Amino acid sequence: MNPRPTETCAPRRAAAAAALCAAFLLRPSAAPAAAPFANGADASWYTQMVHDAGYVFRTQQGVPQPCPNVLQGVGINAVRLRVWLNPAGGWCGQSDVVAKALAANALGQRVMLDFHFSDTWASGTTQAPPAAWQNYDLAQMETAVAGEVTSVLGAIQQAGGSVSWVQLGNEINDGMLFPVGEVGGQGDSSFANLEGLINAGYTAVKAAFPDALVVIHLSNGENKGDFEWFFDNLKGAGGQFDVIGMSAYPFWANLSWQDEVTEAATTLADMQSRYGVPTMVCECGYAESDPQDCYSFLSALIPAAKQAGALGVFYWEPECYGNWPSAANGGTYAMGAFTANGEPSKGMNAFADSGVAPYFAPQPAQVTVASGSSAVLSAPASAFPSAAYQWSLNGSPIAGATGPSLLVSGATPADAGTYACTAANSAGSATSAGMALAVASTPDPGRLTNISCRAQVGTGGNIIIAGFVVGGSGTSGDLSVLIRGTGPTLGQSPYDVPAVLPDPQLELYRSNIGGTSTLLQTAGAWGGNALIASTAASVGAFSWPLASLDSAILASLPQSGYTAQVAGKGGDTGVALVEVYDATPAGTYTLASPRLTNLSARVQVGTGANVVFAGFVIGGTTAKTVLIRASGPTLALAPFNLTGTLPDPQLTLTNVGVTPNLVMAINSGWGGDSLTASVAASVGAFPWASSSADCAVLVTLPPGNYTAGVAGAAGDSGLSLVEVYEVP
Repeated sequence: MNPRPTETCAPRRAAAAAALCAAFLLRPSAAPAAAPFANGADASWYTQMVHDAGYVFRTQQGVPQPCPNVLQGVGINAVRLRVWLNPAGGWCGQSDVVAKALAANALGQRVMLDFHFSDTWASGTTQAPPAAWQNYDLAQMETAVAGEVTSVLGAIQQAGGSVSWVQLGNEINDGMLFPVGEVGGQGDSSFANLEGLINAGYTAVKAAFPDALVVIHLSNGENKGDFEWFFDNLKGAGGQFDVIGMSAYPFWANLSWQDEVTEAATTLADMQSRYGVPTMVCECGYAESDPQDCYSFLSALIPAAKQAGALGVFYWEPECYGNWPSAANGGTYAMGAFTANGEPSKGMNAFADSGVAPYFAPQPAQVTVASGSSAVLSAPASAFPSAAYQWSLNGSPIAGATGPSLLVSGATPADAGTYACTAANSAGSATSAGMALAVASTPDPGRLTNISCRAQVGTGGNIIIAGFVVGGSGTSGDLSVLIRGTGPTLGQSPYDVPAVLPDPQLELYRSNIGGTSTLLQTAGAWGGNALIASTAASVGAFSWPLASLDSAILASLPQSGYTAQVAGKGGDTGVALVEVYDATPAGTYTLASPRLTNLSARVQVGTGANVVFAGFVIGGTTAKTVLIRASGPTLALAPFNLTGTLPDPQLTLTNVGVTPNLVMAINSGWGGDSLTASVAASVGAFPWASSSADCAVLVTLPPGNYTAGVAGAAGDSGLSLVEVYEVP
């Protein structure tokens, strides 16, 4: 789809040679993936909408959430993402596409990539190659196509993501990459070039993701003759594909929605029968001004597509609202399906109302935890109506294990084995892939070894306050801790952070029974202290110039709770970083050694570059279960009674130890989850009301570096508390 009116496709040859299709009618290219019907949305614009124009997406109840979550809430279990080579601003370029694909995967949504093979819109008779490919001949173009597909899919694969479908070209009724791959009006023999381009992409797809299905997508799904002409010729030239995709728009076809559904369903059934491959509606849309008829259209199209054997139906850019995009970005699109408040309109309800069979996101194949520790196995299935769950161990049902997550406490060798989760509703059932839990006896178990938090330091109550607890069951003695407050060094290369805190002052307090605290140490400029420098190097902290005004404290601390506070020494303000490191010398840790069991930071959450990122490190050799929380609304209530709190925190857990960084979970509004509540109580976290907008993630993580990002879901700001708890 192009958001602007485009020339309709050139007239097709009405009849294809019977001899041409006889040779391949019953030769399917690939079997459909074993997955439920795709209730899909092409939501390629949402990152640009948020970044460039501050758009906010909300559930139908008005709760701000990330766009993928909002779409999931109305039954979307798959997303389609367009891919451009070198686009203006980077939107729909490789890094943007990878980020959106990973965000979808994190929710269990399957991904379709739509390669336009252009720097901008390509559809119908508009198929300009990227500027970098302008003068390529056929051989060069084939190499470039394969290279672009390999590069994007490789980046997603490296980040741990998955792709279910890959579309080669967008609405290519007239071919693609003009003039090399043009076919419309040039005679059937011109399909030889198009076949070469498509097969180059096909081979690259299968090399990266062998199970991904390759889609060839045409516009005008109501025109069965156009499809027969195109695919007769493409197959006759030897073109490879797994799925035939179509666009179905009543507006562009100048048909009633009833007639569009009838004609599109006829084409879908004809394509599957004629070529022996599955089909899909890759794009559809309806006037956003008429959500009732949009609902009626989708409520008819979805079952008709299912009846015709299609794999799914994708709505094109439903999240558009508020006159998006601007004229500079292609002119206002009038077939979105969100309200002026950024909520899904009634039209989108057709997806959930059609029923969504459970489908599981990919899960880690194996988790290894230390003997006696806990593990959380999660397999949430996106399903409408809600699914019922049952976990099993080595094929045998586990009594009482009937939620989307399973907590294995005090793991022993008897708990080791392969876990799986089955989810079922009226639309179908599914069983997750097996997750192997290994239980190891080790002197070096997984544990929290570092927390860091970068935020804007204000005055009064808006300084950085980082809390931590030294302890652990069965431990004794003191813990060596390095605490740092960095300001000036952040402003220098390679960090180059603007407006840093010029002269940080670091204070260390011990928490007392009754809520009071005792000041233990105060530190200003570190003065190039040799012991602090060597300790920082040993724990992997970045180095400071000897004359910097950054501050540090190295202390041996008994088991207790502590806070490290960073403020401007002269009452000044700016960006600063506070870090707390377990400085236990390498090779000296034992199971009786105290450790960091809880890390927290109370900070002012801003917008844009001033959102908060709390980093933490899991050390040791086995995975560790942690509860991560971001409080906002509860801080405004008794007994805290804080003012200016963040009303709608959004928590994003990211693995920053891999390149590109991997988004592992996003939560806005914890929803009163019973397992989260019970774990929070067991680790001593203060309670939340089940209806609060505070957010949490309960997860088992392998050793590595992570960030817990906290932002206002609606782009707002305020005071928040982010906490990371060890779950024993």
